[in-house]
Amino acid sequence: MRYRLGSFMPRPGSSDFEDLLTSEHLGAAMTRALEEMLRFRLSRATPGPLPDLLDTVGPGHPDRPWVEAVHNRLHGLRRDGLELRLLACEHEDGASRFLTIAATAPARPLEVLPDDWMQIGFAAVREGEDPVRAWPRLYREVCANGSLVCVEELERHEGAAGIGEAVERFLAPALYEPAVQALREARATSVSDPRDALDELQRIEGYRDLLSAHFERAARRFVDDGDYSLYGLMNAVTATARDVDDWPERLDLEELGGRLALLRRPVPRRSGGAVLTPA
Repeated sequence: MRYRLGSFMPRPGSSDFEDLLTSEHLGAAMTRALEEMLRFRLSRATPGPLPDLLDTVGPGHPDRPWVEAVHNRLHGLRRDGLELRLLACEHEDGASRFLTIAATAPARPLEVLPDDWMQIGFAAVREGEDPVRAWPRLYREVCANGSLVCVEELERHEGAAGIGEAVERFLAPALYEPAVQALREARATSVSDPRDALDELQRIEGYRDLLSAHFERAARRFVDDGDYSLYGLMNAVTATARDVDDWPERLDLEELGGRLALLRRPVPRRSGGAVLTPA
C-alpha cells in the first residue's frame, strides 16, 4: 500500500492545488482544517511548522537513519527562520518499496528570466534495496510546468551518510548560479523540431527506455506550449514528469529533462549511434 501525505488533495504544485489554496470561497476553510490536522502550513504566505517526517518511519525501520538526518536538518533550518514547503512525503512498503521526500524554500526564489521565478529545493528517494539518492531541484512558480534538475554536472548525493549536509547545501542559492546561467542560455537556443534534441537524449546511456515511454507526450506538450526554445523543451519534459505517479521514475525523467540545458550544439536527427555526453 502506498502512503502519501495529502493523498486526498490535488497534487502539490498542480494548478488545481494552487486554485484550491488561493480560492477565497473554496479553499480557505478546507486549508485551515488541513493545516490543523497535518500540523503543516499549506499556504505560501505564512511559514508554519514542518510535519514530523519521523512519523513515516518507526524505530528500527531501514530508512530511519537518513530520514532522521533530513528531518533534523530541515527542522534546524526552520528554527533558524528558513521557510520550507513540503511537496512530497510518500512511501510504499513491500517488494516495490520506496520512500520520497521533496521540499522547496519559497523565501529563496531565483529570477531565471524576467518574471520567471523558481524556488530552490531538493528531492530524496530510496527505492528497493538501492541507497538513498538526493538531488537539488528548481521548482518553477509561474505556471504548472514542472521542476528541473540541472545543477552543475547534475550533482546528486548518494547514501545515508552526509545526506543532511547535502540537503542543506541544496537549499543554498549560490549552488544554483551555474544552473541559472544554463537555463538562460537554453532560453536563447531555438529548437525547430523537438525530436532532434529528444532523439539525442535517447542516446544517453541508461535513459533510452525512460524517454521512449514519454517521448510523444513531451513532444506534443512542447508544441502546445508554444515556447520553441531549448528552455521550452526542458519545461515540456519536466511537465510530463509531473504526471508520473512513480516518484523514482518521475525524478529520473526530471533529471533527463535537466540535461537538455547542457546540449549546446545543433544536432541532426538520428546522427549516429554513439552515446551522447552533454557538454
